[in-house]
Amino acid sequence: MKFKYKFSTAMKIIFAVMYALALGCFAWNLIRLFQALSSQIELEIYNYISIILCLVLPIAISILITSIILCSYYKIDQKHLTVKFGILTDKYDMKDVDNVVKNVKLKI
Repeated sequence: MKFKYKFSTAMKIIFAVMYALALGCFAWNLIRLFQALSSQIELEIYNYISIILCLVLPIAISILITSIILCSYYKIDQKHLTVKFGILTDKYDMKDVDNVVKNVKLKI
């Protein structure tokens, strides 16, 4: 059986804030790149590399958050307990699992 994670409202808010920050960071660094390209002052290659890295980072964070939201689950079969949280996957043998505790506070 495969079960999808249920995220709490606080986690959903954190994901939304992280998306907003990533979008703001991307837009701000894109503006910086256009200003640097249209400037009369010639910048060093280090400055261009730092701006480009600052453009790649919010994209990577957005991909990570999306993978956490879409690809998080746990699966139980006869031999294994598989826990997947985004791009991270853990697989446990069922013989090693002593008990599973239900989180009553979050009702999951």
